[in-house]
Formats: sequence, structure tokens, C-alpha cells
Amino acid sequence: MRVTLKKVALFVMVVYLILTCYAAYFLFSDKLGKIKPTGAQQDKDRPVKKFRQRPSHHAMTPRVQVKDTPIINKPPEQVAKNNTLIQPPPPAEQQLVNFQPGGEEQPEVVGARGKGDIGLRLDQLRPVKENLIDIEIWSRAGVGQYTWQHLLGGSLESRLGGIWSYGVKKERNMKFQFRMGPGVHQSKTPHDVENLILVLNGRAPDKVDFARSWLDYLDNYKNLQNVALMIIGSEVCDNDWVLPYMTSHGGPVKILFIVYDGAIVNGKDILQWPLGVATYRGFPVVESSTLALHMPRPYRCNFLGTVYQNSTREDLLRVIWQNHLIDVCYVKTRASWEPSEKTETREEYQRILSQSDLTLSPIGTNTECYRLYEACAYGSIPVIEDVRTPGNCAEEPLRLLKQMGAPFIYVKDWSELPKILETEAKKTPGELVQRRTELVLWYDKFKSQLKEIFLDKVQGTFFPK
Repeated sequence: MRVTLKKVALFVMVVYLILTCYAAYFLFSDKLGKIKPTGAQQDKDRPVKKFRQRPSHHAMTPRVQVKDTPIINKPPEQVAKNNTLIQPPPPAEQQLVNFQPGGEEQPEVVGARGKGDIGLRLDQLRPVKENLIDIEIWSRAGVGQYTWQHLLGGSLESRLGGIWSYGVKKERNMKFQFRMGPGVHQSKTPHDVENLILVLNGRAPDKVDFARSWLDYLDNYKNLQNVALMIIGSEVCDNDWVLPYMTSHGGPVKILFIVYDGAIVNGKDILQWPLGVATYRGFPVVESSTLALHMPRPYRCNFLGTVYQNSTREDLLRVIWQNHLIDVCYVKTRASWEPSEKTETREEYQRILSQSDLTLSPIGTNTECYRLYEACAYGSIPVIEDVRTPGNCAEEPLRLLKQMGAPFIYVKDWSELPKILETEAKKTPGELVQRRTELVLWYDKFKSQLKEIFLDKVQGTFFPK
């Protein structure tokens, strides 16, 4: 076969094209190896954190800006680099974290969630700093502990061997810090306090002097802005000494919570407050759910207390003995008051309350006494001598309890007791259980309502809108 010039030229051209393509292949391969990876490639090659592949019905490429990629304020369709479209990330408040069971977090854009996903905003996952207002409560009287533990539900931690006790509780936008005990002294308390609730005892002249010393010292707290006072008032309601300390009289105290039926109570800046239980004797917080209210109680009534000469307590004992009520009532008396309580006598008292349907409550100095609230805690109906306390007390005794609908039995004279016990004897076990239950429920509601009254008054007066 004869080789023509035309065939040689065609062969040379084919070889030239093959070599040119081969050279071009190596040239472009080298350049592509030097190009910086795109966002998707970089995420794929990154060894640290990988995002789990979504199920196909969720499929969508996350619009997440990769590290080192500059933020460009042009529309995405106008921006291209190395043939890779760069899209700016969505605003931070629109980025979500999608939690998959058993998997890791996966960035997601609002509107990209499939049915059944749980989306949470990233800003919701960050710790939120609580904007709470600090309020100090410094207590030098038992009603402070009653308010803290029994009404507010706060806890206490004993410190320095019981010299003082401390507790913290958050309510609404307020953070209460409670301090009580002999260690609570003007020189030891925080002097940078801004909001203060002071709890004092004004029952007797020596107690009033101590309370005055605290109130006169308030000027030394230079940052102090708001003051409330909770005080055990005089049992004969001689409480006018406190009025000059009220803001309405030019003093620092904006709110006064006062125990007993004092005539100075106005329901505005001076509110009546319950005496509560004898916390100083270790009376506990009784959980109503722990009471065996359905069990029969061996005693129809009880009276354990101090008998003062020429008091109606002597009249009560006389009625009990003359009518042989000792057979159905547990009675234990003593001739003088004792400020402290032994463990044995405290436990006996609590046991008798829980085993009696009625608790007899004759007048001491004032009609209101610890026994009323302690009986309620155990579902034992107080039988109260409904008589006005002498002195400057209000005409209507037990005003607060009556306003709150206390389901008590009221007597004008203890000669009514035999007839009351006859009526008790006719009640069925079911009726007695129902009455105990209703009393305990009322007392729980009573405490809850007082808590709200306390919080409303402090919040509304200290921090008015």
C-alpha cells in the first residue's frame, strides 16, 4: 500500500491532538488541586465535628457560612467564586438546632423542619441571666420563721453552731435572703442592703426598747431604699409607739405587718398578720398529706397549757371536772409558763393534737394564741373563747381569722362546753373525717392566701409599676 502525503498529514494531526489533550489534563489537574475547598467540601474533610445526615424527607443543604469565608453584602446570585455560589447565613435568631434521637445537633434554617422535628432557638439554649431583685429578711422574732417556713415554704440552714440560720428563696422577680437568730445583729448584717424586711418583737416594754434600737439604726444603712416591718405587737394592742417610724409619719417603714387585733390596722400600709405556731419551741411544718385523718381519734377534746390565776382557764377546768368531761378529754396543765420545751413534752403535745377532734383554747392575755394554728395543722377544730381582749384591741376579736373564714367553734362562756361535746358524740365517723379534712384544706388555703398577700404588698410597695 502506497503512503500518500495526505495520510501522513492526517496521522500527524491526530497524534498532535492526543498529546495536546494529555498535556491539558495534567495542567488542569494541578490547578484544581491548589484551589481552596468549597464550604461543602470543607465540612466533609473537617475531622472535628460532623453533622449527621438527615433523612431523605428532610433533605436540605444547611445554609451555614463556613469559617474563613467573608461575609458579602451582595445578593447570593451576584456572588460567585471558583464556580461556587456563596450564600450569606440566615440571621442568628432564625437558626435552629434540631435534636434527632440518638444523634448530634444539626443546624437548621427556619422553615426547613420536617413534620415531627423539635426545633429550639439557639438563643433559648443559652443561659438566661435572671434579673432578680434582692430582698433581705432579718428576723429576731418567731413570727419571722413562721412566715418563712410555713407560709413562704422556705428552707433554713443552721450556721456557726446555731448562732444564726440562713435561707434563700425566689418568688416572682424577687430573691429573698432570710437570716435569723442571735447572730443577726446591726454590726453583723450586710450594710449594703437596699431592700429590707425587719422582723421584731414588741410584745413587752423590754422588747419594744430592743425594737426601737433596730429601727433607730436604719439610718446607718446608706443604700437602704425600702423597709417593711413585721412585728409581734402588744397583747393588749398598745402599739402607737411604732407609728412615728411609718413613712406616712415621716419614718422609713413603708409597710407594717402586725400581730393581734390592733386598732391601728388600716388594711393599706398597716396589715394584721397571724401569730402562727410556736417555732421557738420547735413546732414543725406539718404536711397535710402525712396526716391519718381517716383514723378514729381517742379524745373528743384536749387542753394542754398554763393556768393563770383569776383567768377563764380556771373556769374551763372547773366545767371539765364538774361535768366529768375528763373521761373524753385529755387535760394536762401547769402553773407557770415555760419558754422552752423538752422533746418529750413537745412530742406529747403534737400527738394529742393529732388524736383529738377538738382543741380547747381559753384566753391567755390575748384571744389569739399559738394553739389555734397548731391545732389546725393536725386537723383538730379549735374551740375559742370569742371575747374581746382588754386594752386598745379592736372590738371584733380574731378579726383576721374570721375574715378568712376559719371553720372554728366559738363560745362566749365555757359553760357551753358540755352541750358542744354532746353534739360531738352524735357525729358519725364519716362526718368527723370530713370535718378534719375540711379544716386541713382550709388551713393550707389560708397559708397560700397569706403568702400571696405578703408578696403582693411587698412587690407593689417596694417596686410600684
